[in-house]
Amino acid sequence: MALQSNGSISISDVKTELGSSSYSLTSLSTSASKTAPHGLKEFYGYTHSTLVDNDYYWKGDGVNDTLRNSGSSIGWNTSTDLSWSGWYRIDSGGGAVEQLGSISTSTPSGSNQVFLQFHGGFNRIFLRVRVNGTFGQRQYPLHDNSSITGVSSAGWKSTNRGNVNSDGFAHFTFTYDASDTSSNAFQFYWNGAQLTSSVNNQSGTRSSSWTAGSFAIADIISSTTNNPNVFQGGVDQVSMYDKVLSQSEITALYNSGTPITGTDASVTSNLLGEYRLENNANNSASTFPNLTNTGGTFTSY
Repeated sequence: MALQSNGSISISDVKTELGSSSYSLTSLSTSASKTAPHGLKEFYGYTHSTLVDNDYYWKGDGVNDTLRNSGSSIGWNTSTDLSWSGWYRIDSGGGAVEQLGSISTSTPSGSNQVFLQFHGGFNRIFLRVRVNGTFGQRQYPLHDNSSITGVSSAGWKSTNRGNVNSDGFAHFTFTYDASDTSSNAFQFYWNGAQLTSSVNNQSGTRSSSWTAGSFAIADIISSTTNNPNVFQGGVDQVSMYDKVLSQSEITALYNSGTPITGTDASVTSNLLGEYRLENNANNSASTFPNLTNTGGTFTSY
């Protein structure tokens, strides 16, 4: 007998509907989300089609593994705002330079590049935009922001991941305000909270611009495919926007520690592209291209 559309619903009614032998709501899950309902009211109007599976993440071992595409129209240039959102779990022993993601021109160039990087020697997140060899940047020491990151001076590594979810992932958001010519153009958020302590900031000269045509996740895009500083660890649910995300949008993407895409979080305004990394490297929205997976594995949670 189907549940009624209104009125009282008992645990017994739910148990009968789902064929469950348990009277505990926490034991009831859906085949699509694998997340227990928060309350009886969630059974009203329930449909499996509104839920999104998230069984996989991409995992690199730090030896040339990469997700990248070169020579495609990406639909963004450095005179336009940018935001990058994604989930990262570090698996290395620390101390290395590791790339979290990058964008460059159609023919990848170190003189014209955006990158998000972790520098293990300094225990810092680097945010940098280069235009014709001149760059603006901001560096965030994770230990100086330990109240947010949970990372000590011992460094961000597999044994010191800091504040992460139950699968060891932290949510990173990088925003770039193209109209701000100071280092304040760059902001970084860990699990939805903005880092405040930064060092070695440079405003750079960004009077000109370049058009993006190459893109990489967990790698710095360049003319060679064998970069020594690719990311060693897991990456999931990456989204890019041609705007500066608001705090409320970043909070929605963080989603209390459960990885989802911008579409799932209803953060879709100015969405350039998103990668669920569900056993493939396909772009599931807008202008960014599908990526080629080299060496990395799609791993089940």
